[in-house]
Amino acid sequence: MKRIFKIGVIVLILGVILLGIGFFNSGNKAIYFENNRPAIFHSHTKTISTNKAFERIDISALTANVIVREGKKY
Repeated sequence: MKRIFKIGVIVLILGVILLGIGFFNSGNKAIYFENNRPAIFHSHTKTISTNKAFERIDISALTANVIVREGKKY
């Protein structure tokens, strides 16, 4: 019984060490599957605020979820 307990403690310590290494190397990322292969989800959010009036917006992006809201504030 002592041998199994020692092996369990060693595995637990190694798991905590690997968890810490992964966490500090930015390992906590969202993953999705594309063509049955894992890929990392990248999310970029950019908020632009200005006080000048405008009539057009020029956005060039390959794939993006762009939300444009109408309001009284620019």
